[in-house]
Amino acid sequence: MKRWIGLFLTAAVTGTLLHSLYDWFPNPLFGIIAPLNESVWEHLKLLFWPWIFSAFLWRQKNPGYWAGISMSLLAMPPVLLGIFYTLKAGFGIEAVWIDIANYYIVLAFGTWLAHHVRKLEEKTGLLVMLAALWGGILLIFSACPLNLPIFW
Repeated sequence: MKRWIGLFLTAAVTGTLLHSLYDWFPNPLFGIIAPLNESVWEHLKLLFWPWIFSAFLWRQKNPGYWAGISMSLLAMPPVLLGIFYTLKAGFGIEAVWIDIANYYIVLAFGTWLAHHVRKLEEKTGLLVMLAALWGGILLIFSACPLNLPIFW
């Protein structure tokens, strides 16, 4: 259980630090892992890269570990977006502290999910490939954003 708490805390702290990294040191390398602007899309990087870093740092020998990590990588962005847009468009609620709380709640959900879906070890290869595809999509649309509200 300590490793799962460490995973969550490392991802949370790393994501918090990454939020301003590009503002502090604007260069293309940091633009790959840190938000370039305040768009919702760019903030999805704060789920992906800290989660990958933390997963390697706190890795476990459990055969289903990477299945759980990958599954949570795929589940966290739609949950974050669902909460964000439900609050914003559905209820007109918009505040920085709510966005920050949403981020930490979604990371906690991702940690819980990764811990509980480890039984999917036979699907590890597929889940890792889908998570890598998601990472590629995140990079491509960060470099070439579409003219849609999620990218503004």
